[in-house]
Amino acid sequence: MGHITGDKVITAAERHLLDAPKAKRVRPKFVLACGRLLDIAEKEILESAVAVELMHTGSLLHDDIIDKADERRSRPSVNKLYGGTMALLAGDSLFSRAVLSFSGIKNSAKATQQAAKTFIELTEAVALEAKLSPSDATAADVLKIADGKTGALFGLCGYLAGLAASDPEAAKRLHQTGRLAGRAFQLRDDIDDLEEDSANGVPTLPQLINLDEVEKAIEDALREAVAQLKPYATRSNYAELVDYIYALARTPQKASL
Repeated sequence: MGHITGDKVITAAERHLLDAPKAKRVRPKFVLACGRLLDIAEKEILESAVAVELMHTGSLLHDDIIDKADERRSRPSVNKLYGGTMALLAGDSLFSRAVLSFSGIKNSAKATQQAAKTFIELTEAVALEAKLSPSDATAADVLKIADGKTGALFGLCGYLAGLAASDPEAAKRLHQTGRLAGRAFQLRDDIDDLEEDSANGVPTLPQLINLDEVEKAIEDALREAVAQLKPYATRSNYAELVDYIYALARTPQKASL
């Protein structure tokens, strides 16, 4: 990724996850899919997609420091390889690079403002997760964490597509679509990671309610996400975006959609 240059150790730490073969890049892909819905050429929104991935990767480096994680994406974590100080600095640098990217895109002031709001929401969600014990957690708490850690960034993805189109209504709708899609994505991961999260004392919804109810919460979020897209249902790339939203949550679509 050409955006990463500078001190050799810090840039190596920054690139470690960015260059990982198992990186799914679902967030930048979501930016591009939202852009296609609005007929935005990829070259006009690619910088936004890059900025989101930089932001996400910075958050992962900080998460691994907090969790003292030794592994990420089937590789040693950055803090394991380079130490906590370098991992912290690399995460900070990635956040800063993301802001620089936001500052250079269309409607940059609004993009940077929304990115800052997303940073704050993400940070508050991580703080809530860190101080919340599984025995004290409520369903409302863990949904707030899911929405803050994951939904907020997916919401930013959709918002950036609307900004690229200079369409405030699209930005608003795609922001909400992204938040709901991100919630569904996180809840699916929480189901898959149930045993690991329970062992590590990380409170999630599947620990508090039965799995059928979690599946319903996923389906509700997906249905509401797609409902936000109703004004665009006749557009050529509408079905592609809906398919991607359901694929994120690894959930079959209902026949009525």
